[in-house]
Amino acid sequence: MVLSRALIITILYYFSTLIVGILAALLFNAPEITENTTPTGILLLGQVSSIFLMIVATIAYFRHPSTIPGARNGLKFSIFVVIVTFFLNLIVSRLLFGSDNTINLSDFYLNPSFWINLLLLGCVGVFLGNKFATDTFWPLDFRHYHPASTKKKNYSEVLLEENILFSNEAQKKGNKKS
Repeated sequence: MVLSRALIITILYYFSTLIVGILAALLFNAPEITENTTPTGILLLGQVSSIFLMIVATIAYFRHPSTIPGARNGLKFSIFVVIVTFFLNLIVSRLLFGSDNTINLSDFYLNPSFWINLLLLGCVGVFLGNKFATDTFWPLDFRHYHPASTKKKNYSEVLLEENILFSNEAQKKGNKKS
């Protein structure tokens, strides 16, 4: 896992979800929100936007050539995002609300919707990491980028190389059997 890249993407993910949450609160005219009076629309919008932004963050993380796509690395990235956002929640809530903190973070973390969202975020990381590792073509074309060269290969060049490698391996196996 590339920690510096994961940390930058996680911080961007956190602040983008924070901005979406603030905009949702303004949209629903909820100047004073507590855990018991949070409108369902804000909770649903927060969860959907969180999952969508996690998809974008995971795609951005796996686009780098030094990251190795896979389900395990997707899970590692998801766990990293959850841990860093937990600490960012603590820091930001202290900075924004100070000592007269009206938002109780323990109520937030004990809410079942938080745990459902946490599970979905983990599933997003695992699914996308596995998807990037197993697909032969992904529209973002990040799997076939070679950092040593300055030229990205187009899809037909990659297919040609894979066909040549596959046919050479088949010929070698055929020659060994005879």
